[in-house]
Amino acid sequence: AADLERDRTPVALAGDLPGGTIAIVGWPDQASAALRMRGRMGAGDDTADRVVVVPSGQDSWGCADWLQGHGVDARLLRAGEVTAAGRRCVLALLEASAVGPDSFLTAAGSGALAAAARDAHRPVWLVAGVGRVLPGPLYDALLRRVGDDPSFEVVPLDTVDEIAGPAGPVPRSQLARPSVPVAAELLRFSG
Repeated sequence: AADLERDRTPVALAGDLPGGTIAIVGWPDQASAALRMRGRMGAGDDTADRVVVVPSGQDSWGCADWLQGHGVDARLLRAGEVTAAGRRCVLALLEASAVGPDSFLTAAGSGALAAAARDAHRPVWLVAGVGRVLPGPLYDALLRRVGDDPSFEVVPLDTVDEIAGPAGPVPRSQLARPSVPVAAELLRFSG
């Protein structure tokens, strides 16, 4: 719990975010905290800086509203605007609930945004803070537990260019090894 409380991922990420329009999905807690910090650092002085929020569940409107309340130029997209946002953004910023060996669990709608951004040769970053990179058995157990929940989707890791953790963004090939041990007691509840 202490490691999670001290996670510096949003701080590290905020300093590396580019200027311009950044697209996010739903209400990603670490990414939205980094975007708020980015605005406080003065990166938001450029009128072209904006955050567009791809709808995913009920939280999306709340995220756009929260960011606006913290001085960030943010707006919630309509469902039909996702492809255009992926093509126009300078960065598609996704957030993982969990990362496994070859894929990650994230908010529904992330795959469509990533695909649109990649088609337009825009970078796609994945935010994966402390405790989110899991060993294969725990990740697989989590996926079984989530099942067909429509608020999540599984996206291949090869759709992202960089992964941001407590040390900031690094190329996907440098993804840190899982820091979470395999706890057998968690696996027995996964079936």
